[in-house]
Amino acid sequence: MYRNELSGTLAGLLRVRMLSMNDAHVYCTLDQVASEVRSNVRMAQEYYETFGFDDYDFRLSLWDPDNKDKYIDQPENWEATQNHLREIMDGLGVEYTEAVGEAAFYGPKIDIQFRTALGREESMSTIQLDFAAKERFGLSYMDETGNENGEVFVIHRAPLSTHERFVAFLLGAVGWKSTYLAFPGASSGNHHLGEAQGVCRARKRGL
Repeated sequence: MYRNELSGTLAGLLRVRMLSMNDAHVYCTLDQVASEVRSNVRMAQEYYETFGFDDYDFRLSLWDPDNKDKYIDQPENWEATQNHLREIMDGLGVEYTEAVGEAAFYGPKIDIQFRTALGREESMSTIQLDFAAKERFGLSYMDETGNENGEVFVIHRAPLSTHERFVAFLLGAVGWKSTYLAFPGASSGNHHLGEAQGVCRARKRGL
């Protein structure tokens, strides 16, 4: 993927113009949205626990009704989907902040925010609830009654951000001490995953 970032915003591996992302798209009904979002939140949390990350925040990214040119102009859908994500996050017991104007143009997002060594906030994981795809792409499915149903939602999710940004935060966490990160062909991946986890745990203990 290529993104023409302004030169002044580029920052090592944290923000690049050519990036790789392990994203996916989940097509689901309204009744399935909650379970899918919960699963994706838990998946991100499990990733972070594996690598020893615990200093991050959840952000509910909302549309800005005063800047409708930036978004799909469907106020009722915005309110409904934003409230749905609030209910899901409250049900998970996850503390979060809300940020007006940070949504995708097609729907609200749950973003997981990290801070760089310089204190700059960056999004790592993202879970985006797209209510507009069904109309934009003519999506539908056959429901349990055998009828065509156009109430399709798309969840865009990237649990580990871009590979580049994830590696940047991982390098910061392990303090450049993992030989696997410097020499990925040295030996087995499982050995070095354990090494990276051990360094992260030691760092958390102040060692």
